[in-house]
Amino acid sequence: MKNYLPASKCIGYLTESIKDTLKKAGDLDRFLMETFAPLQSSISIMEAGMSREQARRGQMLTRLAFLYVPLSFVTSIFGMNVKEIKGSPLSV
Repeated sequence: MKNYLPASKCIGYLTESIKDTLKKAGDLDRFLMETFAPLQSSISIMEAGMSREQARRGQMLTRLAFLYVPLSFVTSIFGMNVKEIKGSPLSV
């Protein structure tokens, strides 16, 4: 026959195993909480950089609009075939 541990030793072994598992889980939890803050800070820094890039592109688009919208308006006025603007004898 095989040698088996008595029931009292098995129950004690399970209790120690559970305590050891809970200790390891606590250690892992502390490790994750310690690394979560630097990770969150890194993500915030990356988002700030992306926001700056979007702001720069928006500024470039605004500058282009500042030039092209008035020019478009002026060319549309002078592109009309109106006698008073062109000074021609033909009327529309």
